[in-house]
Amino acid sequence: MSARIILSDTSILLSFICSHNEHFLIDLANQAGTSIRIPNAVANEMDRKLKQRRFSGGRTKWVTLLQTRRVEIISDDDPALIRTIEGWSGPRFDLQGGLAKNLGEYMAIAHAKEFQRNGDKVMMFVDDGEAQKLAKRHGVMHMSSEDVLVRAVMKGLIATKKQAEKIWEQLSKFDVHVPFEATELAKKDLYRKPKTHRQE
Repeated sequence: MSARIILSDTSILLSFICSHNEHFLIDLANQAGTSIRIPNAVANEMDRKLKQRRFSGGRTKWVTLLQTRRVEIISDDDPALIRTIEGWSGPRFDLQGGLAKNLGEYMAIAHAKEFQRNGDKVMMFVDDGEAQKLAKRHGVMHMSSEDVLVRAVMKGLIATKKQAEKIWEQLSKFDVHVPFEATELAKKDLYRKPKTHRQE
């Protein structure tokens, strides 16, 4: 099956780009032989966020990722996507339970379901707990920021706990994360395991 990597919300993409750690996401996409695909709803939110002073340092990198097609924007115009979301939340999904502000996450999961119906394998980047639960309920594989970095350690892209902690602190400047010591990255045994090497 072909693999498509979908980034669900702005949070992971934004924090990795603004902290200059986007190469960990790109490495995952390269290994899958694809680009990172994001819904229009996520792209629009990225544009809004990158105009804010806190995130403005990531603007140039964002434009480069789009121009080089490392990140590709996919249309949200298919009515089937809205029907899928309404199946979770009812016809007034934009007003119920604050779902409108989570539109990027919900739209990404809806896209994932459409790709799966077409026989495609989907991996989704998402940190939000509720979105993770929804993805799991619908059989959509997902990775959090922590998962991405753990995988980087296992591949030998991050060599030491100290290096991992520094990266985690960098990400945390642009998003809310648990303390480093509460993550799998803080476990010393992780850095003693044999590393898996890239197979191209």
